[in-house]
Order: sequence, then C-alpha cells, then structure tokens
Amino acid sequence: MTSAKHPITKQILTGRAQAPIEEFASKGLLPLPKHELLDIWVYLYRNGKTQEIQNLAFKSLESVSKNDLKEWLKRPDLEDATYIYCAEAYAEDADIAIVLAQNKEVPVQVLEILAERSPAEVLEVIVINQARLLSSPHLIEKLRANPALTSVQARRLVEFEEEFLVKGAEYRLRRVEEEVRVEEEVTRQIEESQQVEVKVEEQTVKHVHDIEKTENQEIKGEVEEEVNVEDEIEELKQLNEESKKSPERFLEKVAKMTVPEKIMLALFGNREARMILIREPNRLIAEAVVKSPKLTEADAEAIAAMRHVDGEVLRILANRREFLRNRTFVYRLASNPKTPVPLALRLISQLNLFQLRDLSRSRDVPEIIRRQAKQRLAQLTGQRK
Repeated sequence: MTSAKHPITKQILTGRAQAPIEEFASKGLLPLPKHELLDIWVYLYRNGKTQEIQNLAFKSLESVSKNDLKEWLKRPDLEDATYIYCAEAYAEDADIAIVLAQNKEVPVQVLEILAERSPAEVLEVIVINQARLLSSPHLIEKLRANPALTSVQARRLVEFEEEFLVKGAEYRLRRVEEEVRVEEEVTRQIEESQQVEVKVEEQTVKHVHDIEKTENQEIKGEVEEEVNVEDEIEELKQLNEESKKSPERFLEKVAKMTVPEKIMLALFGNREARMILIREPNRLIAEAVVKSPKLTEADAEAIAAMRHVDGEVLRILANRREFLRNRTFVYRLASNPKTPVPLALRLISQLNLFQLRDLSRSRDVPEIIRRQAKQRLAQLTGQRK
C-alpha cells in the first residue's frame, strides 16, 4: 500500500527517514493526511529509531478518537500492519472490530484475531462472509474456539462446511482428474509438433526479456525516488525558489502557514526558510530548524549567535556533534547569554586563548561563566610558560 502515499510517509514507512523527521511525525506535527499518520504511528511505535520516538508514537495512537479511528479503518489503502495492530488492540471493542471485519482489504490475519477474541456481533460478520471462509477455511476452527460464538452461528458453519467444503472438495477432485487428462493430451500434441515447440520457446524467451526489462525500470524508478524524495514535494520546491526571487511574497506565505506546514518547511526548506523560521515564537518550529537534516555549519554558527533563540533550542543545537568541531560555533554558543549555564560551562574547555580572553571580559554572560573562562585562560597560559 505504501506506493500511493505522500513522499514523506513513504520515506518513513521504508525506514529511510532520519530521526528528526520521525520525531515530528510521531507527534503528528507534519502536514500529512490523517490516515497516513495512523500508518506512521503504528510503524514508529514498533520501529522508531529511538525509544523516545516509539513512546511518542504510542502516545499519538492512544490519543486518536474512536470516531476518527472507525472512519480511517474503512479505507482500503492502509498498511497491513496498521489493520493488524488495530485488530489486536480493539478486538473486544465491537464498534471498531465490526468496521475491520467489514473491510474487504484487510489481511486474513485480522480476521483470525477477530475470530478468536471478538464478541458475537463481530463473529456474525465473519460467519456470513462465505468468500473469506472459502479462501481461508481455517477461520472456521478459530471461530469455534471463541466462546462468544452463538449456537445459530455454529449451525451456519456446519451447513457451510457441508455445502461448500465437503461437496466442494469432491467437485474439485473431479476437476483435477479432468485437468490431468487434458494436460496429458496437450503434452502429446506438443511432442508431435516441433514447430509449436519452437514457437513456444521463442515466446518464452521474449516474455522473460520483457519481465527483466520491466523489473529494471521499476528498480531504476525506486532508486530515483529514494534519491529525490524531497524533489517530489513540488510545493516546497516552489517555496524554496520563491524565497530567493521574492522574499516579500515568501514571508507572506510563511505567515499564513499552519504550525505543521512550518515544521515541514523547517525540516526540508532551504537556508532562507530556516533563517526566517528560527525566529518563530513557537518553539516547536525552532526545534525543527535545528534538527533539520539540511542544517549546515554556517546555519549553526548563525543560530548559535542569535540572542532571541530559546535556551532549550540552543541546547538541542549543541547536541549536533558534527558541529562541535567548529570552534566558532562553540564560542558563539558559550558566549550567548541565552545558552543554559551548565552547557556554556561545558563548552569553555573547547575554546582557544583568544576566545577565552574575550569571554572572560564579556558583560553579556553570567559571572560564573566569566570566572570559569578566566580560570581556564590562566591554566593554558601557565602551561605555555
């Protein structure tokens, strides 16, 4: 079912999304179709990259209203894992279990779970679904093992077995015997005709070639999709271009966006978008900026020096280890008055003599940081002497 979904949903469900994207998706903070968020939450609950993401996804699943869940479970395009999760979680809830049992697209595993655990009104939906019972006769035993099965339903199952399984088995046996005779006759005719044999062989070779060609095209398409997931998001591409050509119009559009839309732009937009969104008063948006996989060292340096950025956002930024090798970035964080004091004190050990001297004289930072910078400076100058 994944192929028809939003590019970001596909990226998450195939395990290719980075942890920050999974995190915001687990909170329901990306502008994706609601039913796709249900697929995402089920996936992340079991496969999220961190325990925190798994816990957030479970919390989001628990927050879904019963009415919303019933509507989404009527859809034919959810992931099989989503149907199965909901069957396991809501087998005893007749309202939701009936919706699952009536959905023709659910995998047979869902019906197995419901057949074993659901109340009688749900079993009724399965008992009268003769097409499913024919394709999966083992459901009958699971239904019989459920103490909620009524005597009327049990009698229907007996009648179904007699009519379709016993008589049907005899009919199928006769059909098999007839098919064997036909096959023997066809084989004899093929052996007598070398020309037919050659023609069949040529057609087979051509068919195999066509299959290989189709498979190669599909593989190529999958690879291109993996490389260009963000490129499929046409609206974001247009916004990125507009931010360069017409900053005024871009600002107007950003101002009208919802919080999830701004978070999506923060994660996948360009530098211009990030530098605008980092100024948003909503901390979730600023967090998305500093967690963006596209954030560069230049971005990190600029944000580390901003005095309006929330201290918690700066702490998250400092967790990006790839930037901690950059001494300019470290100095700007340490000298930012909004940086939490414990974090700033930790960063002092990474500063050079000139940076320590500047920090020890700065009136923008707390006294404890100036004092620590002086002590560190004295240590380094003493060692040099």
